[in-house]
Amino acid sequence: MDRKKRDRFAGIFSLVTMTVALTVIWTPSRCLAIGDITVSPTRVVFEGNVRKARVALINRGTSPQTYRIAWTRKRMTEQGDYETIDTPQPGEAFSDSMVRFSPRQVVLPPGKPQTVRLLLRKPAGLADGEYRSYLTFTALPSADDDGIERQLDHKEEIAIHLRPVMSISIPVIVRHGRTEADVALSTLSLQPTDDGGTTLEMVFEHSGNRSLHGDVIVEFHPRSGGGAITVGRANGVSVFPPAKRRRFRLPLAVPAGTELRHGELRVRYREQSADDDSSPLAEAVLRLP
Repeated sequence: MDRKKRDRFAGIFSLVTMTVALTVIWTPSRCLAIGDITVSPTRVVFEGNVRKARVALINRGTSPQTYRIAWTRKRMTEQGDYETIDTPQPGEAFSDSMVRFSPRQVVLPPGKPQTVRLLLRKPAGLADGEYRSYLTFTALPSADDDGIERQLDHKEEIAIHLRPVMSISIPVIVRHGRTEADVALSTLSLQPTDDGGTTLEMVFEHSGNRSLHGDVIVEFHPRSGGGAITVGRANGVSVFPPAKRRRFRLPLAVPAGTELRHGELRVRYREQSADDDSSPLAEAVLRLP
């Protein structure tokens, strides 16, 4: 191959745009933000007599952004990740067939909110249980990203531009009839991190036909006495059936001068609406030598 051809192929990636999908599924307490979009609330639950709900989107950027809205079906793995469902497993049931939403595409001007309305219509003879699908908001490329052919007319070389496609997914849950769940915390252990910190690892042991959603609070109680020290907290931690286990890692924030020794770590998993004195969903203790 002569030098002219080698140079042309060496630059063959200058104009072709590749799409890198970046999907976020997370459930902090009240709102979720990635890039320039904020979504609130971060989960929708239809329970009891609730038949209508709203989700608000806000563009906090400086230019208009178009988002397409669609259903997806996902499951949580034991590691706490999410994967797209191709073949449902026993115990997996979905809400997308009974919840309608509008609009299906929105253009968000800078600083302006947009409301997505959801309406539940249960079919007759619906079996008891929890039904869950994910409402996914995907950013569409702007007109400025569609100039590949025009540039090709003026250049022999092509280059690759990685343009992430942002999307946010929130669970939409329908509970019907009798639902129940139980959870326990097990296999607590401390692990060092590469940056010199400490992570608390634990396993959620789940049973029942409904999901759980709450906060994890970790307190250090020194054996010598004194007040408890909060060293870790994670808000909006969910455990979704039909998975029986979820592994969870929580980086700890240990105050300067405090050693996690000669005492115990007390871990509580409690509902977000609960107060400090209410009974937790689960609790466990790790004794430290």
